[in-house]
Amino acid sequence: MVAWIDTLHGRVRTAGIGILIAFVGIALYATSRLVWEPLGYLGIAASIVGTVVVIWAFVHPTRAGLPVDNRPVVYLEPDVVNPVRIFISYSHFPDDSRLVFRLVDYVEERLWRKRVLIGSRAAVSIHCDRRVSKGTEWQDKFNESLFQDANYILLIVSPDYLASEYCVSQMNLASVRQQASSSKLIPVILCPVEWEPQSDWKSLPTNGQPVTSWPNVEEAFADIAEGIIKAFPAVLQKCY
Repeated sequence: MVAWIDTLHGRVRTAGIGILIAFVGIALYATSRLVWEPLGYLGIAASIVGTVVVIWAFVHPTRAGLPVDNRPVVYLEPDVVNPVRIFISYSHFPDDSRLVFRLVDYVEERLWRKRVLIGSRAAVSIHCDRRVSKGTEWQDKFNESLFQDANYILLIVSPDYLASEYCVSQMNLASVRQQASSSKLIPVILCPVEWEPQSDWKSLPTNGQPVTSWPNVEEAFADIAEGIIKAFPAVLQKCY
């Protein structure tokens, strides 16, 4: 239900932009005879663009909008496999955050190409706290609860990540959880850094090559997405 609301909000925002563009076009057309006649042509063009944007917002089958009924759907029974909960641990410095958000969007889009449900729930959920501000007690407890419930923890490693006491403490806690078989830990090397993962940690992208050193960042994201899926239980791997 939450995912449905989020996607609806995405389409409504896009439609709102289209409506605004159309109104600007109408205003330009209405004032063109009083100010400057060529503005009328600009107004007509803006109105057409705005209308196209509104139509596109509700018919384009993407992750940003309403769930699309014609996407392939795979239903799994709860006793076959448990839902996958992924927690993203990352540095909140702007340079890191921008890449992390792009990565999360890419992975979510990759997973949403096919809807896999376990019972009535999404098979995979990703928690990245970009929508949750830090600093208040309930917000910190909310993040801590999600961290403790996660069965996969992605450590987005960078110099800023390793320089943060908070991030390093999360890494240490994640290591403890992996040793206790409570979570699977997956380091993602964001940019070059003097750091070596533990022997039982399989880093992404392939061969631990930092994301920023790839000629095409999108290819690095694709490699990471496939690496994450390969870490899923075999039943889920076949679905994606």
